[in-house]
Amino acid sequence: MTKKFFLSLLVFGLIVSSGYVFTGEVAHAQGASMYAPGQQYNFMFRFRGADRQIRTQAEFQLLLRDLIAFVLELQNEARMGTSEVEVSTLSAMNVTNDFATLHGEVTDFNDSDYATVWFEYGPSNNVLSTKTSVQQLDDSDDGDFTRNISGLEEDTKYYFRAVARDDNNRNDYGSILNFITEDDNLDDEPAVTTLNATNITDDSALLRGSVDMNDFRNGRVFFVYGEDEDLVAEIEDEFNTYEDVDEDGDDLQKVLVDSDVDTSDSYEEQISALTDDTRHYFNLCVSFLDEDNDDVISCGSVRSFTTDS
Repeated sequence: MTKKFFLSLLVFGLIVSSGYVFTGEVAHAQGASMYAPGQQYNFMFRFRGADRQIRTQAEFQLLLRDLIAFVLELQNEARMGTSEVEVSTLSAMNVTNDFATLHGEVTDFNDSDYATVWFEYGPSNNVLSTKTSVQQLDDSDDGDFTRNISGLEEDTKYYFRAVARDDNNRNDYGSILNFITEDDNLDDEPAVTTLNATNITDDSALLRGSVDMNDFRNGRVFFVYGEDEDLVAEIEDEFNTYEDVDEDGDDLQKVLVDSDVDTSDSYEEQISALTDDTRHYFNLCVSFLDEDNDDVISCGSVRSFTTDS
């Protein structure tokens, strides 16, 4: 065996025995030397909160790199509390769907002439795997510092902490805080679906449809129907509220089926006094206040049926 392999096993054994990295047992293992070309083996374990499977020499070498980085991180953490500088993590600012400004403060330089500061962040409070660029603050500075991060996932919780290193390369860590990015799909308008009419007779029919309010509330749901297709089709363009809709005899009628819907629901309404052997048009609509607090109407697709003779 090579010195490289012995060193690999030493690092591997030290990390495993430390109890910091591996939780769970090896599911299956094959093979001897990790550096034998073409050697087939399969290790399955958990490394820093994520499942890792090692099947090739390249994957094992990548693991060793991560393990060495982890050892260095442990060394830094062992120095926690001995650093001259003291740092605090402050609340994130300017959070959008994919962006945030991380905020920290060096609260005391003590005997250190300067502090090198940055942030660590990630998807959980024990996986702060991403590091921002660093900044150096002199002991004459006010200690406040920020870093912008972008490319974040929408509607996702992120954890972060401020880190400061004194002039003797000893680290201090702020508390771990979190923030949630905005949902990029906020202000989705209500989804209105008009379904085919059923139970059609010579003077009646059952109108059907559904409404999903999405990000809006307090919708007023109503059917419109009549013998004039254009009047039925122009409801959302011509009117802003249910009360605004002007009925026009057999050409246009309206009927309220829900005065306050906040989520989603299905609707049926039996209408009567229709003219026999006649084509009728209908639609389901909802009136609500939009993101600008204006009254608007949203409708589904116009459908039609013909009454029996």
